[in-house]
This record gives sequence, structure tokens and C-alpha cells, in this order.
Amino acid sequence: MITSPIVVAALFLAPNVQAERHPLDPLSAEEIVSTVEILKASGKLDSSALFPYIPLEEPSKDQLKAHAQGKAVPRVAWASSWEKKSKLSEWTVDLDRKAVLGGKPIASGQAPILPHEYVELPELVRKDPRWIKAMEARGIKDPAAVMADIWAIGPFPTPEKSHR
Repeated sequence: MITSPIVVAALFLAPNVQAERHPLDPLSAEEIVSTVEILKASGKLDSSALFPYIPLEEPSKDQLKAHAQGKAVPRVAWASSWEKKSKLSEWTVDLDRKAVLGGKPIASGQAPILPHEYVELPELVRKDPRWIKAMEARGIKDPAAVMADIWAIGPFPTPEKSHR
């Protein structure tokens, strides 16, 4: 008997594999997993690679018109990868052919905060001697009594705001 609400929700939300998929349907969980497997198997990434974002690479209008006429449209995923030692990159992966179509490094930028970092970062803050000293200066003796909430702020578009 299935008792986990997460499993029940996943079964409810999972696409019906028997139904015909529209080319603009979001990637399924299986397609996202396949994208990661294809990229890892390609040898183009090191073992530290993480994948913060993997959406559908939307087909062109011409491909959508062809689909309306009964022609197959390839399923292509767009993925961002982050390797700890090197870089942020973008990739396109043909899911039907199980092939990497292309990739390029992102010269400037930073990967989004990943889910595990939302858990790890507050703990790092609580262990930082500078933070502990700042809390004690404010009369707070128990760091666990302070809510540390991580927020991604995004880039600053102007040089005068780059110090923030």
C-alpha cells in the first residue's frame, strides 16, 4: 500500500506514457534523468558536475507546423552544468538520439543556488566565528535561536552597485 504523499503525488502528476506527447510538453522525470546520463557518459564533464536546470529546448515554429502535419519532432533538452573546479556551461541534448548536440562554457556568471546548499549554507554561517561574534555583540548567545535563511539576490547591473 502506498502511504507516502510524495509518491502518491508523483504517480498522479506523472505523464501518461501511452498518450501522445505534444512537442511543447515539459520534460518528464525520465527525460531529465536521461539528459544527465547522456551528458555524464559523453566524457565532456568531470565527476563533480551538477545540473541546476534542465528544461525542454523548445522546438522551432517550423517544427511545430510539421508536428501538426503528423511529423515527428525531436525531444531536445537544454541543460546547465556546474563543475566545481572549472566552469558553468550550457548544453543541448537530443533525447531521441541520446546525443550531445553542443555545449559552451559561460564566461561570466554563477550557477543558481542548488537545493542542498539551502540546507548547508545556514550551518556554515552558524559555524563562522565572525557571525558568532556579531551575534554575541547583539546579546545572542545561542546561534540555533537565529533563523538563517538563504536568499539568492541575482546580479547587479551597474558598477556602482557591484560592492553589494
